[in-house]
Amino acid sequence: KSGTYKAPIQMQASNGILVVDDFGRQTIRPSDLLNRWIIPLSRGVDFLKLANGTKFTVPFELKLVASTNLNPNSLGDDAFLRRLRNKVYVGAVEEDAFNWILARVAKAKSLQVTAEGAERLRQQAEDHLGELRPYLAVDFCELALGICEYEGAARNLDQAMIDRVASVYFVNEEVAQERKSSAERAAELAQKAAELAASSSNANPLGFDPFSITLHQN
Repeated sequence: KSGTYKAPIQMQASNGILVVDDFGRQTIRPSDLLNRWIIPLSRGVDFLKLANGTKFTVPFELKLVASTNLNPNSLGDDAFLRRLRNKVYVGAVEEDAFNWILARVAKAKSLQVTAEGAERLRQQAEDHLGELRPYLAVDFCELALGICEYEGAARNLDQAMIDRVASVYFVNEEVAQERKSSAERAAELAQKAAELAASSSNANPLGFDPFSITLHQN
């Protein structure tokens, strides 16, 4: 067939960087994607085919970067992982680094961060996550900015705003457990009621359903 073909994504990234974000959460299985690229990564050459069956090779010259919060060992075997020779773990940060990130994000979003607000955010992070994760600064600033813009309030990231954002950001384990227990109790009561109705031989002494209407024709 004649016409214009759109190059695959790895060819578009030739001589550049191809970033696969949240690797392992795409609709395609990780193993299928890895098997597709394992030979090009090894040989530096990719094999493409047109709709009319014509096959040809193109250079596979790019830097592949995959980011994920899943266990890398669950995404591929040793044959593929050894071709991704540089593996960088991005974990929690120290207090100084966290404050630096928060200050930069707040400045970019025109938010005024108070010392009490920064301290409160660190405390919330430690209480709920046990560590200071760098993405919290971005998430909290974006949520706070949305609240301020909606209410027309001053763009202040103080202690009260941090607590307000935290109340909708973090999962309250006690409330979640209480709701789960209530749902389980309701399910148990419903099951007991169904068993009682099924075991009762005199469940309907009238002998018919009083809530149903039957049409009789003469």
